[in-house]
Amino acid sequence: MDKKHAAIIAAATTTLIIVLAGFILGFQTTSSTAKSLQVKGVELRAISVGQDAKNASLTADLFLDNPLPVQVTLDDVKYGIYVDDVPVGEGVLRKNTLNPASRNRVTLTVITNDEVAVDTLVKAINKGYMVLRVEVGYELPVSWFGLVNIPNKVEFFLNYSRPVHVAVTTQPASTG
Repeated sequence: MDKKHAAIIAAATTTLIIVLAGFILGFQTTSSTAKSLQVKGVELRAISVGQDAKNASLTADLFLDNPLPVQVTLDDVKYGIYVDDVPVGEGVLRKNTLNPASRNRVTLTVITNDEVAVDTLVKAINKGYMVLRVEVGYELPVSWFGLVNIPNKVEFFLNYSRPVHVAVTTQPASTG
């Protein structure tokens, strides 16, 4: 093998090592970022039951602390909301940005016409309390040396539950 081929192979090997190192560094950074995010609470914002109790909506705020000094963008936040262990609905937020070194409010809304879910919400309103559970899965993009996002994403999941007081609401739920 002549010097020219050896130099090409050395350059290709070096480039491959740099790319792999960047990916590994990005993956580790993403993992530590996700582990740094902390759920600090969930609050019920509103329950609305439509006419004849055929549909209902629920809006809750999830509070996430981002202790990092950098902004974090969550991709495709998938969530499910449960009331007294009954699934009320699911949703997806495409992008959600968490401000650095602060508590961030992430608003989640579900609309349902499922008879059991609507009945569960009506019962919660009547008794004045419920156990609100939020299951959330989100993705963080992996970046190469913090510069270029790589199509791979790392998924993380959380499950948060707490009893909440229910205030009666009177606005009808959306049908759409």
